[in-house]
Amino acid sequence: MKECYKPIVFVIILFFILLGISHFFVPKSNAKGNGIHEARANGVFGEAKDTIDVLVIGDSESFTSISPLPIWNKYGFTMYNGGVSRQYLVDTYDYLNKVLKNQSPKVVLLEANAIYRKMNVNNVLSTKSQSILPIFQYHDRWKSMTSNDFTKKIKYTWTDELKGFYYNISVVPPKSVGDYMKNNKKRTGISSINKYYLDKIIDKCHQNDIKIILYTVPSTLNWNEKRDEEVTKYAKSKNIEYLDLNLLVNELGIDWNQDSRDGGDHLNYYGAVKITEFMGKYLYDLNILPNHKGDAKYDGWNKAYEKYENKILSKSISVTNI
Repeated sequence: MKECYKPIVFVIILFFILLGISHFFVPKSNAKGNGIHEARANGVFGEAKDTIDVLVIGDSESFTSISPLPIWNKYGFTMYNGGVSRQYLVDTYDYLNKVLKNQSPKVVLLEANAIYRKMNVNNVLSTKSQSILPIFQYHDRWKSMTSNDFTKKIKYTWTDELKGFYYNISVVPPKSVGDYMKNNKKRTGISSINKYYLDKIIDKCHQNDIKIILYTVPSTLNWNEKRDEEVTKYAKSKNIEYLDLNLLVNELGIDWNQDSRDGGDHLNYYGAVKITEFMGKYLYDLNILPNHKGDAKYDGWNKAYEKYENKILSKSISVTNI
């Protein structure tokens, strides 16, 4: 009988050993170059407590489509874009939970392309195990660890100068556009595991009195009428808003010969300017977001916008302010 317990005892001891040393492997700073994964998105943890009004989450379609600083400059409310490339919804949910420990956004925008990213039980187990035992996520840091990793506390003070937005002015038009919403054959059907975590994201927002809005940016490669119908139906069942900007391509002034950086998959800076202009006004019209202009606590945002103008707008072929 004792032989049966030996494997269990071994696993328990190993777990606590890994738990004990995990702290040393976690980067003590969230700045780029210090080992943190997805530094751009994790820059939100360097923002002052309870200063983010709007949080954007999702995959790469999100962080390439909305630029927070022009919205700040015009309307005075704060936004951080926390999208991550190829992100599974279980990771989106995990990220949201972490952000809510330090921030109390009034609005969360979830880009809906992530709803269709294929996910399985292994993805869930990987995320959960890394959350409990960070050594699984940062095991390769042993090569660059210093004495600071054993003596200093975790202190995240760095934040991305573009507040999570990915700036790119490459122009690669789609090979063909046509009626892509009708002709695109991208897989449809929201899987049960994706729906489970989508439900949890929405429930988490409701529990924290956050208005969650699903949105989709124009993408000739990712979206079609069937996906629009499915997400619309789901949003109605949850009594939440859904904005499919693929249906507003003409109104937004999207020019596929100028506004895509990779053949219709993602928007570039010029396309993002148009989405940002629309989304800024849409959020402003909700009448639930504060204007922090003139508040000394937010002076850093004015400085960030000045850098945005100098480093970003000055490099662009054409400049369009919202």
